[in-house]
Amino acid sequence: MDLAFLNPLYEHPGPWASVYVDTSRHTEDTPHERHLTARALSRELAGQGADDATCRAVRGALEALAHSSEPHGRAIFARAGEVVLDPPLARAPLRDSAHWAPLPHTAPLLELAGEDPVCVVAYVDRRGAAFELRTALGRQDVGTVTGRQHPIHRTSTVDWSERHFQLKVENTWEHNAAEIADALTVCQEETRADLLILVGDDRERRAVHERLPRRLHDLVVEAPHGSGSRLLDEDVERVREEHVRQRAVREVERFLAAREPGGEGRR
Repeated sequence: MDLAFLNPLYEHPGPWASVYVDTSRHTEDTPHERHLTARALSRELAGQGADDATCRAVRGALEALAHSSEPHGRAIFARAGEVVLDPPLARAPLRDSAHWAPLPHTAPLLELAGEDPVCVVAYVDRRGAAFELRTALGRQDVGTVTGRQHPIHRTSTVDWSERHFQLKVENTWEHNAAEIADALTVCQEETRADLLILVGDDRERRAVHERLPRRLHDLVVEAPHGSGSRLLDEDVERVREEHVRQRAVREVERFLAAREPGGEGRR
């Protein structure tokens, strides 16, 4: 995500008012409800110590949304009696909120301003894997991998005569994990997935994860479900939300580091 649009928030000293408001509800009572919301949030800022001029600026910006048909929401950042940035949101916030702090509260903005990540769920076992694409439009099967089938189970014996068989089992697992990792890499490139969720037993997930290219490691999440399990929509959504939150934090950290004197990308 290009964060250059955040520059105005870091070119002026704080403190800052950071407000997130839901505009997704549209009824005949919406203008009155938004007027009440504007008043309540400006009071909340005042209660946190915001100056009168900034509270008035925020309230005015919120009241201007009374008849807005925006489908999701709006973020408002203000200081010293002036609204500096008021971008629309791509998703509605869970609740209206107002913060008064030395720095702008931008992490929710990055979570709510971007599109839902495209996700590939890889169901992994010792025999292979099945890939499922999850997007805002639903789910779609996007491929399978069938690895070597025999031998795949360890024996329980400690007899040294079984050592050769045990090594064959290890080699089969490693071969299958490598094939799955290669296929998942291709699947990610073709679908442009932002998130890869590995589902399966611990050892199998880890084996595939370790064999993926390093450039994909930040996209991978291992789900604590056993082999044969299927992720419900709410499971995927929880993983998505946490992934988006962590990615937003990392992107803000990189953005701020680049703005430091001598930082990479500083101009």
